Amino acid sequence: DLHTLDLSGCRIGGEAAMVVAEALKHNNTLRTLNLNSNPIGEDGGRHLMIAIGENDELAHMGLRGCNFTTWKAELSGAARFNRKNPDGHYRLSLHVPHQRAIAIQLIALGKKNIETWTNCKLAATPLTFLLWSVGAKCAADMLDVNKSLTRLNLNWNNITKTGAISLATALHRNTMLGTLELAYNGIESKGASELGMMLYKNR
Repeated sequence: DLHTLDLSGCRIGGEAAMVVAEALKHNNTLRTLNLNSNPIGEDGGRHLMIAIGENDELAHMGLRGCNFTTWKAELSGAARFNRKNPDGHYRLSLHVPHQRAIAIQLIALGKKNIETWTNCKLAATPLTFLLWSVGAKCAADMLDVNKSLTRLNLNWNNITKTGAISLATALHRNTMLGTLELAYNGIESKGASELGMMLYKNR
């Protein structure tokens, strides 16, 4: 039976990652899966985290540099706004009617989907929104339910301090994970402090 599968750098995109995720739900022999350096993206990463949560055998998972949590390029005004997938950095002027309408929608999305969007920042003149989806939140949710994973590599995935806080909270309840790699992510001092508190409590 296959115990280790290394698919690093194989140009696996989001759709292919979803196929891998579905296979993981039904596989009970694989112990190590390496998907490092593949353009999996947010949707693929989200499906993988759900699948890992349902898999009781996988012990090592590599997702280094997979764009697991990404930002869209800064958008000026309402350009390319997509209500179903509104991640991005928006600079909006409330004096412009259609941009004001977008701002109203973004505020509504932030309030309605508090568990779906991890952050919404507002700054004055021009109004600035920064929304990012929950790649790290998905990983944290997975760690809440998975009882077999002992190593998880999330290096180079644009995980922010908010994501680090979610992971730290989940690690308070997860006693199986022995190695969590978060190198080259933007977790900043606040995220590092939360992880430090997690280490203190897990002595």
